[in-house]
Amino acid sequence: MRSDPEVPLDVFTIPQGGMNWRIDERSAFALVLYANGGLNTTYDDFDNPTCPEETSGKGIYCAGGAGIDLAQFFLAPTYARQITDRLRLGIAPIVAIETIQIEGLAAFAAASRAPDSLSDNGHDYSLGYGAKLGAQFEAPYGLAFGAVYQTKIRVDEFDGYQGILPDRGRLDIPAYASLGVAWQMDAMWTLLFDVQRIFYSGVSAQGNEPDNPGLPGSVGGPGFGWEDSSAYKVGVRYQPPGAWTWRAGYAYVPDPPVDQDELFFNILAQSILKHKVAAGASWRHSERVSLDLSLLVSFKNDIGGPNARFPEQNINASLEGYELDLSWRYRF
Repeated sequence: MRSDPEVPLDVFTIPQGGMNWRIDERSAFALVLYANGGLNTTYDDFDNPTCPEETSGKGIYCAGGAGIDLAQFFLAPTYARQITDRLRLGIAPIVAIETIQIEGLAAFAAASRAPDSLSDNGHDYSLGYGAKLGAQFEAPYGLAFGAVYQTKIRVDEFDGYQGILPDRGRLDIPAYASLGVAWQMDAMWTLLFDVQRIFYSGVSAQGNEPDNPGLPGSVGGPGFGWEDSSAYKVGVRYQPPGAWTWRAGYAYVPDPPVDQDELFFNILAQSILKHKVAAGASWRHSERVSLDLSLLVSFKNDIGGPNARFPEQNINASLEGYELDLSWRYRF
């Protein structure tokens, strides 16, 4: 079976911002606000002849239009310290606000531990907390090395969706680690490389297998079955004399976290992108004011496999995306 309802093109505005202050010659403080979002899924209410008779016979999950609306907002007060002439360390406690809305799963109510908290309950909100640690070391020959680790952000349960998300409605944000190196070849050119590992297996909702024992929503119950995933990134920065700085980069995810045989529920929360390219520029208007502009293109990727619930059927999914970033900076 190929489910291919029309998915509307949406534009998502994702805020970001920050301020930093010099405390003394060796330390600084920053307040950073950023968000994740934009990869929502929406499937129309279409006639589905494969649905059982006791359902509405509409939509991809036989309960009308389906989809997920997920957004995450982060506030991170950050302290950085110059330990030596070459070593800098930073730490940031993180406060997170997460909101989610899930639709179109009412047909699975009989299999849920909380049938009334499974689907179509509007937006629900939750609060979480975590921390981020970072280090930068400047080596000889124009080399600089960096490392970042963000802990798992533990988020409170979603009461409205405790019948579908495991551990009674918990959707924690997974930990990740990044290692990178930058090589400043001369006064104008810098090459960059880093690798990032996201630990989805540490979060029940994403890491638990779909066939885990227990009802949906139960402690240790079924999840999306995502695997830990790595991304490899290369970039270049060109800063000639004058007001402009130019940047370009490429990211590759060899093994996206979603397996081809676990697409039945993962078409709600796709994460199958493999290739991304980005280009951008900064324009310095004056000593105090500058503008940044960048465009990220996530190339279309297709994945297909058998329906785990109905092996005689086949599911095909595809995903692509575009991100435009505009920033304004002012030096006080």
